[in-house]
Amino acid sequence: KTQFVSIINPDFDFKTIGIGGLDNEFNAIFRRAFASRVFPPEVVYQLGMKHCRGILLYGPPGTGKTLMARQIGKMLNAREPKIVNGPQILDKYVGESEANIRKLFAEAEDEEKRLGANSGLHIIIFDEIDAICKTRGSVASGAGVHDTV
Repeated sequence: KTQFVSIINPDFDFKTIGIGGLDNEFNAIFRRAFASRVFPPEVVYQLGMKHCRGILLYGPPGTGKTLMARQIGKMLNAREPKIVNGPQILDKYVGESEANIRKLFAEAEDEEKRLGANSGLHIIIFDEIDAICKTRGSVASGAGVHDTV
């Protein structure tokens, strides 16, 4: 719990975990994402707080998104991040791309069903996600895989 409390502290220095710059932005993100995990489950329930179920970091290549995800995961004792190269998800067989996505989240979903709010933090890093997240109908293949993934 001490790590959770320190990361949502407005004066937390992210340089201590190898991340420099954007302290104000990071503080806002972490307060929203992790504040509900600092308090006991009874308090979270009474206040009607909901746990954040995901964070999407986006931006140009080389801006530290993967570094930030790894460092935050280490600080919060998360499991080893799963790093997925976007194009690896796609499969030429019908339904396999969607199945690949479901497999990525299966372990985290199973753990949440078993442990609820006490489940651990799972980090999935989609590298080159733009390869699979196209605008609907923008890919000429008739299978519609890009539209359903």
